[in-house]
Amino acid sequence: MMNFAIAGCGHIAYKHVGAIEKTEGARLVAICDPNPDRLKELRAVTSSTAYPDLGTMLARQPEIDAVCICTPSGLHAPLALEALREGKHLVLEKPVTLSLTEAEQLREAVRVSGVKATVVHPNRYRPAMQALRAALAEHRFGKLSHVNMTLRWNRSQAYYDQAAWRGTKAMDGGVLLNQAISQRRTCRRCDAKAVRL
Repeated sequence: MMNFAIAGCGHIAYKHVGAIEKTEGARLVAICDPNPDRLKELRAVTSSTAYPDLGTMLARQPEIDAVCICTPSGLHAPLALEALREGKHLVLEKPVTLSLTEAEQLREAVRVSGVKATVVHPNRYRPAMQALRAALAEHRFGKLSHVNMTLRWNRSQAYYDQAAWRGTKAMDGGVLLNQAISQRRTCRRCDAKAVRL
């Protein structure tokens, strides 16, 4: 049995609860969030123990094997590094971090610790994306020289009003990092390397 914990009890945490419940050999044992209202709401739908912060949760429940980081994006790196110091596996919501420097720090910490880490990119598993990937692998489009992508998701003001961190540079990173995060490994325009954990 693998014991999971969730850091951050906002909207996306409920998806992790559902996934853990549906996975054989997985069990949710703890959740944490500094917002007592959110913590109480998620605690109401789980049988896990609730904590106000990650450090307390990890100290009191050493049997935790993996931590799902479901916080605002700007908190991903510091919380992930804290979990890694305790030898916990990671499931990070996208984007992995908001900076290349933090991503490199995380990659090195994962390497040194020897734990496993993954970043959630659910759109890669949508049927349309799977069909596109198969068509690319079969070379059905010939040799590609350019790709144009249009993101047609709408984020109304109501979406941004749901949480104060949404739409902020420090915690959200903007639409390119939060909603339109790419699967590319490099960005030719800025010549920056993408980091894979």
